[in-house]
Amino acid sequence: MKGLFLDSIYKTMDSIKLLILVLFVIGVGIIGFVDSQFILQAFISSIFLSISVSALISVRKDISSKWYKYEISLPVDRKVIVESKFLAFLFWLVVSIVLAVGFTGIVVFFKGYQYFDFGMRDILTLFFLDVSFSLSFCSLFYVGLYLLGLEKCDVLVIICIILAVACMLAVIYLLNLSSREKVVLL
Repeated sequence: MKGLFLDSIYKTMDSIKLLILVLFVIGVGIIGFVDSQFILQAFISSIFLSISVSALISVRKDISSKWYKYEISLPVDRKVIVESKFLAFLFWLVVSIVLAVGFTGIVVFFKGYQYFDFGMRDILTLFFLDVSFSLSFCSLFYVGLYLLGLEKCDVLVIICIILAVACMLAVIYLLNLSSREKVVLL
C-alpha cells in the first residue's frame, strides 16, 4: 500500500510543481492588479479544481506506461490499489487547502476582508464548498475507475465533474429551499 501510494504521489509531482508555479504567478497578478471579488473567489476555487484534476489525470500515466497491467498482477486487491490512489488524492487535496489558505491569508493581509462580504464566514463557506466539491468529484471518479477500469479515465473525469457540479447545485438548492420555508413559517 505504501509503495502504491508513493507511486501515485511521484507520478503527479512534476505536473503539480508546474501547476503550483503557474498558480503562484496568477495569484501574484490577481493580488497586485485585480480588484474583483468574483475573480478572486474564482481563483481560490480554481486552486482546488486544478490540483484535483491534475492529481486525477495522473492516472493516465499508468495507461501510457502500462503500469496498470503490472499493478493488477500484484498480490494485492484492486480495492487496495484504488485506496492508495484515493489517499494520494487526499494528500494533494491537503496541498491545495494549504495553498488556498496561504493565498487567502495574503489577500486578507494586504487588502483586508473587502472581497469577502461576510468576513470569515464567507471564506469558510468558499473553502467548505471547494473541498466538498473536490471530494465528491474524486469519490465519483474512483468508484468509476474501480468499476470500469483505467481505459475510460478521460471520459470518467468529464462525467464526474458534471455529476459533482449537479450534486453540489442540488444540495445548495435544497438548502436554500429549506431556509426559505423556515422564513415563510415564521
